[in-house]
Parts: sequence; structure tokens; C-alpha cells
Amino acid sequence: MAKPDYKYPKGVGTDEIDILAEAKERWDIGFRHEEENINEAYDDLKFIAGEQWPPEIKTERAGDKRPMLTVNMLPKFMKQITGDMRLNKPAIKVRAAGNGAQKEIADIFTGLIRNLEAISDATTVYTRGGESAARCGLGGWAIETRYNDDDSFDQDIRLSYVTDPLDMIFDPDAKELSREDAMWAFRGRRYSYEAFKTRWPDAAISSWDQARALGSCDWYTSEEVRVVWYWVKKPVTKTLGQLANGDVVDMSTHTGEPPVKTR
Repeated sequence: MAKPDYKYPKGVGTDEIDILAEAKERWDIGFRHEEENINEAYDDLKFIAGEQWPPEIKTERAGDKRPMLTVNMLPKFMKQITGDMRLNKPAIKVRAAGNGAQKEIADIFTGLIRNLEAISDATTVYTRGGESAARCGLGGWAIETRYNDDDSFDQDIRLSYVTDPLDMIFDPDAKELSREDAMWAFRGRRYSYEAFKTRWPDAAISSWDQARALGSCDWYTSEEVRVVWYWVKKPVTKTLGQLANGDVVDMSTHTGEPPVKTR
């Protein structure tokens, strides 16, 4: 990959520049693939907020000092959808299904999942994700880990809603609805300058000069900074072996009996 011709903050090493160049290229690819959906989603959000007059007609009527009434019927239909979500709360249940699975262990996992849903206020997370999808066709939530206390090394799994689903970019080669087959993904979030410097006091604010911007915002404006998380899957090739008793082992670390077959 050719080295980028734009500048990064001082102290950024060669490896970091390679990662940033790769990320920038993939962001542009992903954004071009989703650009039409993102722009239409912004139009949907404006429409449901009450901006329902076409700009040219709005300008014409304003020039003639003619009234422009907007009877916005969409919010009540949105409340019907989110109301049904709250009444019919989704629940995760683990079921034992073959390969030595046991109902008792499945019940333990179900209890653990219910606990993480409780501490994450999962009902709100699910509802906000569904409401966003109903509003503009894009919505979702994230699974992350957080330290359970300021002076602890233990972490808990948490569910969190995505504050801006229009700032999410996935590998365009991913075809599953869940995007589980994506090889890379981005998730963006905007911070005020004060919040950004509080959370990352040593970080430099810089922009990808040639990168496209979502909507009307660039990577940073006079009021906000966009922070983007970048995830990558790196394929690993290894040889698996199946032993006579049916166990499957990694041949790179296996030192016991020879396998019956490998792949």
C-alpha cells in the first residue's frame, strides 16, 4: 500500500500510519457503498421531524407569503411501533441442542444473559435501536465490556445503544443481515471539544483531508469532533486434527497421539 500524502500528528509511527491509511481507504469504500442509504436516512429523519415541504415549493410559498401547514402524522405511528416493542419485550433463552449440551448449563447461561440485560437496561437499548430502524431504516446496538468499578480489574459485558447509526460503516462484502461475515467495520460518535479532551487528554485532533464526510459534518467542526472505532478480522490458517476419541485439536500445539484425520 502506498504511503499517504497527507499529514498526521507528530509522534505517529510508520505502523500507525499504515493502519490509518488502510482505515481511510476502507472508510471511503464503505461510505461510497452506503452513501445513498445514509443520505436517504437523513431525509427520513428530517421528514419525520416535520420538514415535509420540498425546498423549491417552500421557497416559492415563502416568497409569496403563503401559509405552509404541516400536519405531521408520523410520530403517532412511531409511538405505536415502539409501544409494541415495550409491551413485547425481546428475551434471550439458551437451549441445549446436541453435542453433549446439558439443560442445566443452558439455564445457567440464560441466567447470566438476563443479568447482563438487567444491568444494561436492555429494554431501553432494544427499543431505541428498533425505533431508529423504524425512523430511518438504520439502527442497532453494541455488545461491549466495561470495568465494573473504578478500582477493579473485573469487567462486565454490557449492551449499549448506538447513538448515531448513520455513523456506522460495514464491509460492503458482508451479506448477512447481522453483518457477522464482515471483515471490518467502523463505528463513529461525535464529542464536544470539552468532552473529547477530558476523555483523551493526550490525543491530537486531526482530519482525513481526503475522506468524505457523513451528512454536512466533517471529521471535526468548530463545535464537535468525530471519534471512530475501527475493527478488523485477521484470517488465521491452522491445521486441525481429529483424534480417535473424537476430540479436535490444533496440530500446531498437539503433541500426543497422531490424529485420525486432519484438515
